[in-house]
Amino acid sequence: MRICKKCNQAWILGLAVVTSLIAHSEAITKQDLYTYGVEHEDRRLQVGDDISSSEVQLVVPISFYERLHTSLYVSVAFPLSLPKR
Repeated sequence: MRICKKCNQAWILGLAVVTSLIAHSEAITKQDLYTYGVEHEDRRLQVGDDISSSEVQLVVPISFYERLHTSLYVSVAFPLSLPKR
């Protein structure tokens, strides 16, 4: 099987471009997705089986199962809980 010279050059160029893009890519960190930590007024929950935070008011409401929620709870047992309404 014979491959034309231009096809071979195009394939090598394409491979070089893809390799270059992969080599210069970076992973996204958690800090890039959202801010967190003590400097953003985050607090740690106490150690225990069923400890949860007080109700946290959200700046931007979230939609969950076709209902808009403006607050949530953070707990040890379940990472996020929504208030019953």
